Amino acid sequence: MNKKILKSVLALTLTMSMLTPANVLASNERRISGETRFDTAVELAKLTNSDTAVVMNYQKFPDAITATKVAAAHSPIYFTAKDRMDGKTLYTIRNKHKKVIIVGSEGSVSKTVENQLSGLDIKRVAGADRYDTNAKGLTNTEKLIVVSGEHFADALVTSSISKKLRSDVALTQKDKVPNGLKNYLKNNKGLKRIYIIGGKASVSPKVENELKSYTKADVNRVSGYDRYETSERLADIVRNPKYTIVNGEQFADNLLASPFSQRENRSIILTKRTKHSNYVMNVFKNKDYVVIGGENQVEIPTFGKSTENKNKPNEKKPADKPNEKPAEKPNKKPNEKPNEKPNENPAEKPTEKPEEKPAEDPNKLLDVDSPELSAKEKELIKLVNDYRQQHGKKRLKVSKSLMKVARTHINDLNMNFDWHNPPFDARGIEGNMHSWSDKGNWTPVIYTRDHEYCKLMWNKPKEIAGYDQAGFEIAAGADTPQEALEAWKNSPSHNDVILSQNGWADPTPELAENGFTGLSNMGVAINGKYACIWFTNNNNGVVDPMGYFEFN
Repeated sequence: MNKKILKSVLALTLTMSMLTPANVLASNERRISGETRFDTAVELAKLTNSDTAVVMNYQKFPDAITATKVAAAHSPIYFTAKDRMDGKTLYTIRNKHKKVIIVGSEGSVSKTVENQLSGLDIKRVAGADRYDTNAKGLTNTEKLIVVSGEHFADALVTSSISKKLRSDVALTQKDKVPNGLKNYLKNNKGLKRIYIIGGKASVSPKVENELKSYTKADVNRVSGYDRYETSERLADIVRNPKYTIVNGEQFADNLLASPFSQRENRSIILTKRTKHSNYVMNVFKNKDYVVIGGENQVEIPTFGKSTENKNKPNEKKPADKPNEKPAEKPNKKPNEKPNEKPNENPAEKPTEKPEEKPAEDPNKLLDVDSPELSAKEKELIKLVNDYRQQHGKKRLKVSKSLMKVARTHINDLNMNFDWHNPPFDARGIEGNMHSWSDKGNWTPVIYTRDHEYCKLMWNKPKEIAGYDQAGFEIAAGADTPQEALEAWKNSPSHNDVILSQNGWADPTPELAENGFTGLSNMGVAINGKYACIWFTNNNNGVVDPMGYFEFN
């Protein structure tokens, strides 16, 4: 989780220089990026001379595994929206390639996009599901890598090392070996070793035992405390002298890095935007590395002087652009998805990293009616109000009703929302973190980026707590209050909400005389994988029926 990127309309005013083939990365190049993920894909494509392009929907993780296999080390991967390919991508494909492999059904990449590519030799690759598609492409090798088909990080990092290990990559469900993989294991008599990549929360012991029952091959597990350490352990196994560094939360950059890394014999290692492990810091300082994605994805430490190429392309602008504000105030979605909690079991944490604290258990629910604020809640409230005060804004009161709404939503997110398998509405549009499941005493909402169901969201304070004011939410995947606030500050649309500016500005004197107050109250919650803040105003003198906490 995935950041989700918005559709871009790009003018077809490109110079012929972008079409110059170049399959060698400059020795001082330290970053490959573009304004958007579509553009980053184009930048990487410049480094290949393949006559074949692989095209997939930028939001479809299941198709990504197939795309990396189809692309291998030779063909670049390009992104498209379901019903429209942007101009820059289309222009590049038409002028650089003769063949196109579309990955996914027409539900992922429509016939409209296929028609945009008419005149090229087009082939489509799709299966009944991700497991069926993957199993059909497995070859009889002596080594096999088995990864979760539900978590992108392990699967895509693994794809970059399969060439070095001379192995194929098979997908499995967490608690069940797919039928296609079962048949493959039974028929591949020459298989000698299986590597399970990822912790027991990704590929369960049940699957591990099931794999052993279908083959005489040795079965070994490679995992770390989290996805980041798992990538480091894989890099140590294959011992490539070169590295590709990507943000561990960005499925798109991970995917684009795969064929590039295979071609250049690089190991993919995952990191966060600014918080790098000692392992990653050593790579930055002493190794041959390339970062895929802009500064808003991975910042490169300076070590006293810049280690980046001064001519690095297009990295100042964020890869994703915030949604335009609709006529009514929606819940805003971050334009950069912050870090989530690890997928792996905290019990697997190795002793050599004592400074890392185990993840909170997202199954431990918050007490939504607690009369006390937790330490994390107090910290988040203080950080937000201090930030507002630094910018000349009033401190917001802490509403007991909004605290109940926020805690209720965080409980629902931790129990029922999965970034890797998000809900889709009846139109086929993906829901985001503002969604509410159908497993509680509230009206379910699949909240989509076009704000189609915003009124169901705004009504939650009244529905959950009897507070008759429209509520507006910002949410993030974050471990700590500091990480949550930094994510919101780095997203212009969210920063505007917190600071009551631009479309969220405090009312004019005339409006104030008519009972409008602007954002006046908030309620926060942070637990497990997520953090959120709910805001309301006190228009027309309506106050919180449950009262307010004194702390602010």
